[in-house]
Amino acid sequence: KFTGLKDGKYSLEETAAPDGFTTVTKFTFDIENGIVKNVDVETDGDAVVSKDGKVLEVFDTKSVIKIDKQALGGTPIPEEAGKAKFTLISEDGQSLKGVKINGGEALGDVAETDFDGNSASFEFLKDGKYSLVETASPDGYDVVSKFTFVLENGKVKNVEASTTGKTSMSEDKTTIIIEDAPNEFTIGKSDITGDKEIKGARLEITNSDIDWKTILEANKNDSDFVKVENTDGKVIGIEWVSGESAKIVRALKDGNYKLKETGDKFEDGGKIYDVITSVLNFTIRGSKIVDAKGDALKEAPDKTSEEGYYIVDKNGKHIEVCDAEATTTSTSTSTTTSKTTTTTTSTSTTTTSTTTTTTTTSTTTTTTTTTTTTTTTTTTSTTTTTTTTTTTTSTTTTTSTTSK
Repeated sequence: KFTGLKDGKYSLEETAAPDGFTTVTKFTFDIENGIVKNVDVETDGDAVVSKDGKVLEVFDTKSVIKIDKQALGGTPIPEEAGKAKFTLISEDGQSLKGVKINGGEALGDVAETDFDGNSASFEFLKDGKYSLVETASPDGYDVVSKFTFVLENGKVKNVEASTTGKTSMSEDKTTIIIEDAPNEFTIGKSDITGDKEIKGARLEITNSDIDWKTILEANKNDSDFVKVENTDGKVIGIEWVSGESAKIVRALKDGNYKLKETGDKFEDGGKIYDVITSVLNFTIRGSKIVDAKGDALKEAPDKTSEEGYYIVDKNGKHIEVCDAEATTTSTSTSTTTSKTTTTTTSTSTTTTSTTTTTTTTSTTTTTTTTTTTTTTTTTTSTTTTTTTTTTTTSTTTTTSTTSK
């Protein structure tokens, strides 16, 4: 109440508003002949002059803070992805009594409260420091986890995200924009050592129980992905061919999936690789792989393995598919030629008989001598089998004596 105000121009500034309301901050008015005229509110709130011009009523607006949850990049989160879950905590320890969330009933004397929704409004929130913990994100998105903000005169200040995601404020500083990033899983394709990425393998991930719309949307910029459909034309998964680096698959929802290699042997770098014939079954919950089963599942790389295998990283975000080189079976026909060389040693002996004729007459003796000539021919070859034929011709000497 003001008494004795002279005619003139005045300004009235509200420096503090009741808890849960925003201040008008400043407004101006004129006094003419004791009557209020030309009221001009410069910021929030409102002011009304009574009919007799004697009373100026100032109305503070209630404090309304909003949360707008979006996908990273500012696009709306699809309805089928579900709602996030939050906990609002007063870091100053002051009571949340009287605060209304989404127009619901006023809260009692508590310092924290839980609520669901990808958008929310808080009415009558007092100035102070608050934290907002995202305990569950929409399906296929990573949680922001926690961020803090300060409310001063009904305006949001100093928004700080503690972990992943992104936060920002609207221009009027009454709306907190929370952007959740789609979750990301990587599928690597390597040789048996798990160290060298190999190209050319065809892989697919399937889950016939979920709607793949948001997953396809989140991965639309990767032209390597191809839809997998069942016989009824329903999309049940995606497939791709491995390249020079692990494949990033985004926005996989909670559920049970199958990972397998399709196709036959493939070649990379001059080597032929076998595909793994068994399937890896894995479960995603809370944007992490929480369970995996399969005949070819191993806990660690096995560089001596003769068959391919799967490894699921302990952080629940990566699967490595390790293929073994194909075993080449070579059929060699060896022909052994047995060579038998028969060496025939042929000995031919020609013997000329020596005939000695002695004729004795009285004192005169005539002796005739014939010389024996023997010719022997021998032929020798490489001996594997040796046959020797010997022909023996007896030598007969005949002596004839005549006496006179």
